[in-house]
Amino acid sequence: MLDENTRLTIELTDDRPERFTGTPAEIVAAMNESAFAPCETARAFMARWNQFYEMVNGRAFRTESAAAFVEDMLEAGAAVRVDE
Repeated sequence: MLDENTRLTIELTDDRPERFTGTPAEIVAAMNESAFAPCETARAFMARWNQFYEMVNGRAFRTESAAAFVEDMLEAGAAVRVDE
């Protein structure tokens, strides 16, 4: 189980693979910054990303915290943890 202070590196597994390193909050912020249309807040980004992912893949992620969101991404295979 991830907590908000866990530092990790993940790589997205979609058609535009990107790698992000940091705490879950830092990862979500970096994902938002690299998005085609960034949201005003990380929470809004998680909600939008989640809505799209659920529509395409039929699975929703928890968005109450960045740690829960990243953990669900890893469990669903939307991202993989990369050991560096």
